[in-house]
Amino acid sequence: MITEQEQKLIKSVISDFNNTPNKKVTEVLDVLRRDFDESKKMIEKISEHMLITETVYNELLNKYKERTNI
Repeated sequence: MITEQEQKLIKSVISDFNNTPNKKVTEVLDVLRRDFDESKKMIEKISEHMLITETVYNELLNKYKERTNI
């Protein structure tokens, strides 16, 4: 997650990029890369969870249909 302080830094770099020192730009790039990587990991975990949930649901549904002759 990006902190409030990091958000302010990002906004300041974006709003005045041409006058921002490279060190600040590098800091923002690092923050954005970290946030991207964290977000990507969360999406991967959620995707895996959804796949597992769907698989279990379908298995149970099929067993239920067999049991009830639907």
